[in-house]
Amino acid sequence: MARGGARPGAGRKPGTLNKTLVERQKALDEMAAKIGAVIPGAFTGDAHEFLMAVYKNPEMPLPVRVDAAKAAVGYEKPKLQAIEHSGNEDAPVFVVSGQPTELPFDVSQWAKEARMNGHDHQET
Repeated sequence: MARGGARPGAGRKPGTLNKTLVERQKALDEMAAKIGAVIPGAFTGDAHEFLMAVYKNPEMPLPVRVDAAKAAVGYEKPKLQAIEHSGNEDAPVFVVSGQPTELPFDVSQWAKEARMNGHDHQET
């Protein structure tokens, strides 16, 4: 008797929408059809598509296009966060730049000493 675990071919295939998303998309499509019947020429896309249509339209006034681009950018590009690269007292982070002949210390000797002291730094 099978006891569970991964089975070949089991489960939803990658990229397939789940039932909730399929039902939601169907409801949105039905609502768009109803709006299109009541308001001829109504925009049928979502809010992001509308903003893209506005900021890419060269016939729109520039201030309107800029405002649409500002509103849409959050959906198109991730916000970058500042991160601090640091180590702890026992394993500090060093930034080494320059040519090996210009370094103020011998990198290979430093790496050997770090390994002897229990740090897992690797020589490159």
